[in-house]
Amino acid sequence: MEDFQDHQSEWDLIKEYVPDSELSEIRTVLGEGLIDMYTETYSEVRRAMVQMWKQIWHEVQSKMSRPQSPCMPLADPPAVKDLIRAELQLLLLTLLEKTARLGR
Repeated sequence: MEDFQDHQSEWDLIKEYVPDSELSEIRTVLGEGLIDMYTETYSEVRRAMVQMWKQIWHEVQSKMSRPQSPCMPLADPPAVKDLIRAELQLLLLTLLEKTARLGR
């Protein structure tokens, strides 16, 4: 988040690197209204982004500090259930045959 807060707008970069003698010409070419609108929009978006990042950070922190509920295992896929069911039926049939042979 620090990198985002340290980021300068393009207009600030222009002011930093362009000589003052050329800055007024750039302002004239681009137009004062456009520069003012860009600067205001950049400031608003930057404030909104910082606020959003802070909110996300607080949500993550609160979720991490909460005790975790035990995880419930996922249900077996239907194919696995069908296979287990068939194996149990086979086991029961085998037991029934053995008990019939032994006369129980």
